[in-house]
Amino acid sequence: MARRIGFLGIILLFVFTLVGFYFYLKIQQTQSISAYKAVPINAALIFDIHNLKESVKEIVYKNRIWQELLDFKEIEPLQEELLTIDSVFQHQLLKQDLLKGKNILISFHELGNNSFKPILLCMLDSRLEGHQLIKNIGQLLVNYGEIATSRYNQARVYLFKPNSSKNTPFFYCFHKGIFIASPTEMLLQDAIRQVESDLGLLQNTQFTKLQETAGDHVDANIYIQFSEFKKLLSKTINIKHLSKFGINNYADWGELDLNIKNNTLLLNGFSSSENKTAQIAKVFQGQSPKNIKFINHIAYIPEAFTVIGISDAKLFRQNLADYMEDIGQKDRFDVNEQLVRKTFGNQSVNEFEALVENELALVTLADGSSLFAMQTSGYRDATELIDKLLKYYSKSTNSSISNYKKKYQIDSDSKFPIYKMPIKKLPTRLFGPWFNNCDAEYVGVFDDYVIFSDTYKNLTEFIYNNVLQKTIAYNGTYKKFENFLSNKVNFYQFVSLSGTGKYLERLLTPNAYKYISSNQDEVREFYGMAMQFSVDKDMIYNSLLFRYQPSNALLASTEWESKLDTSIAFKPVLIRNHYTNEKEIFIQDLNKTIYLLNKSGRILWKKKLEENILGSAYQVDYFKNGKLQLLFNTKNKIYLLDRNGNYVERFPVRLT
Repeated sequence: MARRIGFLGIILLFVFTLVGFYFYLKIQQTQSISAYKAVPINAALIFDIHNLKESVKEIVYKNRIWQELLDFKEIEPLQEELLTIDSVFQHQLLKQDLLKGKNILISFHELGNNSFKPILLCMLDSRLEGHQLIKNIGQLLVNYGEIATSRYNQARVYLFKPNSSKNTPFFYCFHKGIFIASPTEMLLQDAIRQVESDLGLLQNTQFTKLQETAGDHVDANIYIQFSEFKKLLSKTINIKHLSKFGINNYADWGELDLNIKNNTLLLNGFSSSENKTAQIAKVFQGQSPKNIKFINHIAYIPEAFTVIGISDAKLFRQNLADYMEDIGQKDRFDVNEQLVRKTFGNQSVNEFEALVENELALVTLADGSSLFAMQTSGYRDATELIDKLLKYYSKSTNSSISNYKKKYQIDSDSKFPIYKMPIKKLPTRLFGPWFNNCDAEYVGVFDDYVIFSDTYKNLTEFIYNNVLQKTIAYNGTYKKFENFLSNKVNFYQFVSLSGTGKYLERLLTPNAYKYISSNQDEVREFYGMAMQFSVDKDMIYNSLLFRYQPSNALLASTEWESKLDTSIAFKPVLIRNHYTNEKEIFIQDLNKTIYLLNKSGRILWKKKLEENILGSAYQVDYFKNGKLQLLFNTKNKIYLLDRNGNYVERFPVRLT
């Protein structure tokens, strides 16, 4: 009996040990919650990075855009931070890969005086992992400064105080299964309190709705809370200018999937609002996205353009009236409409609505002036309506229509009527604040587009360029850029970074524009930026594109290739004029003739060779005096030319 009791006791002891070990492990497991639970609800911007380690590597060591941005001295501190992050990941103390496969959240929050600071958050699988990570960080930082501890609520908080003033102190902790770090104690405490709260982003229906649309196979998901993001944006962007495009009433939340390519940043995703009153999407309700064709008529390097695609002009204006009422500007809409009817007749507004087909566009030119275009049902209908409206005005004012009409003639077969408008800003009076920058003092018709212009000269130049096909449609550089964008949209804005900067001056704050102007050569290496959106029921689908395309791509093929004797047979090489520091282009055509062209496309010199160039061409300082020469080779010779196209000393050198 005693032996049985002893055996039973051993079994019970074993069972109790297993049960105890099970409950110990349960205690070590964290409650399955999302790191989003710790994000304070005033977040302006949230980056959900799927693989921070690989993303940092890709950006720091491989990405062409980032390498080019390093030319800006302000980027250097951020580069140092990224290199530090990379070295931390490589450190033996983090070889356990505690963060492997885990998403990292970085959210940005306002801290007063329009200053924004980040919080980094990561959900771990267990308390054991959390404690191990805290321990590893402590061992990693021990040689670089001191670590102090304190408590906030029920969390143990660590403060890293670096020895060097070059490094930034930061706070970190592990609380309720989430690792939290921030350069400011206030934000760390906000995150700790947020974890304890029952009300957060995960209770926001618009935010969770957008989470369902977020892509998995992307570099990161970016969430934008527009009411807060405007404050962050205002540090560089002129919000008053953007208000014309409804940015003040764009949406509540947005989500963008980020794809990082070697020379391209592409973002796509949806935005949504709970209250549709005063939201920009309201203007585009019932409008099918349209193919944007007017781009093919724009001169090859515009400062910017905005195109709106609509399927029903009458409904568009009705929606616009409702939107203007929502934002307290219905009186402005009514006054504008009354002026148009008074000037051109009571039916004129309805006649414009009937004439418009699918596109409304605004183009900003190199001098800062504007063109407005609207696609119509046809050339004849458009010219007949303009004639009719001006006849009405002439009759009502007892003046002659000849005062408002003349012919622009390119040659005997190309004649175009040009009209002087009796009132300014007709496009914005009819179709909204997006087109306010165009005074629209002159109007003409080309193909099936009615074109309004600030000046007679700009209008005739537009017609002339289109007759000669000197437009963006024949620009290979823009075509490469356009490949990343959608064909059908409700809204498309392109901003050039390679032009005169007249549009950027309106778009940016004075300090931001001053900085861009002082770094113009570096900025021009980035061809442009684009934003598109289409309204899909109660959501907006957005696309943003930023692309690196070097300066040798800035000249349209119709501008400089047409000056060659035949087509090019050699990839253009961008070189530097050592006297002016301006960029120039070196090229060879199919006839084996080489050329040097300046940035405006003028041929500085040309020389016939016997063979095609192999490989590329390079600039060298052969005499070590700061003056540069061109070095290249063909199958049988090595060439060295000075900047005037003359052979240097004993060159060319025969190879065989």
